[in-house]
Amino acid sequence: MYGALVNDKEGGTPAMLTLFSTAHHDIWWAKGHAWTVSNWSITGIAGLSTLSHLTHPQGGPALSPTLLLFAITLLTLAASAYLSQKQADMVTARLRADFMTFPPGTGPASIGGS
Repeated sequence: MYGALVNDKEGGTPAMLTLFSTAHHDIWWAKGHAWTVSNWSITGIAGLSTLSHLTHPQGGPALSPTLLLFAITLLTLAASAYLSQKQADMVTARLRADFMTFPPGTGPASIGGS
């Protein structure tokens, strides 16, 4: 019965096909945003590291090392929190898609699970 939920030739409904497609799109969307956030956070860290090499016209560093360390740590924590949320979104979407495709406990998302 479960395999037939998304296979239209075996009695799947258009609603189930739409839900399965939406779950797939949710995974794609979250993965795309995770890569975008990763790229921007690395760019931000590189930019902050570049700022650490600037010097004040009077000879000292333009920004204090403590401020730079705080900014890099804050950026890293914010990016990590967002990436963790996107990972959780992908797991949820995969579980929903597996439920529509496989009997409970037999889908790919159940491998290694409890």
